[in-house]
Amino acid sequence: MNTNHPDTRTTTEASVKALKEAIENMDGLSREGFGQIASIARLALYAMESPTTAHEIETYAVALETIWGTALRLENCINAEAEAVGCNCVDEAEQRRRHARKQRQNEEVRA
Repeated sequence: MNTNHPDTRTTTEASVKALKEAIENMDGLSREGFGQIASIARLALYAMESPTTAHEIETYAVALETIWGTALRLENCINAEAEAVGCNCVDEAEQRRRHARKQRQNEEVRA
């Protein structure tokens, strides 16, 4: 590749800038989200150590639901950032399973 040509250099610089921005966004998302997950988990564990709060199952359920939701949100946001710059991870086995489910659903509709 001739990187001395102005058009090539501009395209390469734009690609590098987009990739850098995506990585910075993913870093920020992961720091924020994983920090939240760690804090909620830590609070739930501390609460379980106290005799006055050890019986509050609903509190733990809410904490776990929040951890779950935060993890899913982070997964989606980080994947979207990676996908925007063409660097998302593709789970080929999961794609095959999804394709097989769609085929099965189509067959059931026709039957």
